Amino acid sequence: MEPQVSAIITTWNQAPYIGAAVQSVLSQTRPPDEVVVVDDGSTDDTAAQLASYSSRIRIVRQPNQGVAASRNRGVREARGDLLAFLDGNDLWEPDKLAVQLAAARENPTAGLVVVDGVIFDEGGVVGDHLFGGPVRDLIAAAGSAARARCYEYFLTSKLIATTSQVMMPAGVLAPVGPSDPTFPLASDYDLYLRVAARYDVAWVDRKLARWRYVPTSASGPAPQRPLRWAVDVLDIRKKHGVLAQPNHARRLREQGRALIRRMSPGAYEYGRRADRRWASRYLLGLWRRSPASVAPLIFLLALLGPEAGVSRLARLLRRAAPRAG
Repeated sequence: MEPQVSAIITTWNQAPYIGAAVQSVLSQTRPPDEVVVVDDGSTDDTAAQLASYSSRIRIVRQPNQGVAASRNRGVREARGDLLAFLDGNDLWEPDKLAVQLAAARENPTAGLVVVDGVIFDEGGVVGDHLFGGPVRDLIAAAGSAARARCYEYFLTSKLIATTSQVMMPAGVLAPVGPSDPTFPLASDYDLYLRVAARYDVAWVDRKLARWRYVPTSASGPAPQRPLRWAVDVLDIRKKHGVLAQPNHARRLREQGRALIRRMSPGAYEYGRRADRRWASRYLLGLWRRSPASVAPLIFLLALLGPEAGVSRLARLLRRAAPRAG
């Protein structure tokens, strides 16, 4: 029997983009069996933009609760055997679902089926891949598609750029649980870790998702995004360190300390260039998450010091950061 496919679109104040996102779903060569759109308390013109599609989609509105809660609501509303996710400012290429459905059939043990894609903005493509480096290595070894147990890769790398790349069997969520709203920016990473701990992941080397770069997105301005995302990742790795086997727990702690060392000089540079107050709070927050790490305090002191004469100290600190605890 042909599996039923539910497309789940989550949106919040994305009126300029939501119509194109919905149209990219409705224009699939293998149309979804249902389209569920969760409007997470939009206050712009999103409702009006969705109204013209109301006969072809199911619209669910809720007070603003964040992307994880929106995704969970979409999952609860969906009736399909396979769930394909799309953020409300992203796009799918026309054969995305057809290719992904074929890959899901060929890889019945996969808890995630993931396609590649590009990053784009109003000027065109600004990033050629959405797969993290280890995935490209896997595909290079396996051909145009690869299936593997990827938990250890997920521990150390960002392999999936956006949920708009992802399809998953609905039944996978029963043992692993829903998205965790505790993490405002990286709840998808937490979910992928839980899925990858139990299931294979299938990777499809086709650029079928288009991830739109929007400066006003929930992730914040581009220079802040890796810094803010890192905070969620630190908390996620702490969560999984409690659940993981001892060897993985140790690795998660090591990765957390390494991430703090990498983010500290980046926060210092951002504070010098753009927003010293924000960066100071950020560095203090890093230290509070790991009081044994000295790098955040060192860079905080440098950031709060006078501009004159600090450039030499900053260069020394950047060289020392990989070794600083």
